[in-house]
Amino acid sequence: MIDTSEYRAKYCRRHLPNGGVAHPAGGHDVLRLCNAIDRLTSIVRDLQCQVSTETQNEVERKLWEV
Repeated sequence: MIDTSEYRAKYCRRHLPNGGVAHPAGGHDVLRLCNAIDRLTSIVRDLQCQVSTETQNEVERKLWEV
């Protein structure tokens, strides 16, 4: 599974020398992908609660492969 916290920290908004605030190049897109990953993981976790332990373990294994 992907831990998005490292990506979020790397691409969060930063203060610019001119006093503004902006994401690093590509940061907005990376954060959108992080949001999608977190939502999809949440959906899978919710669905895992509805299946057998064997199936849960299989799903977990597949998530780690990703």
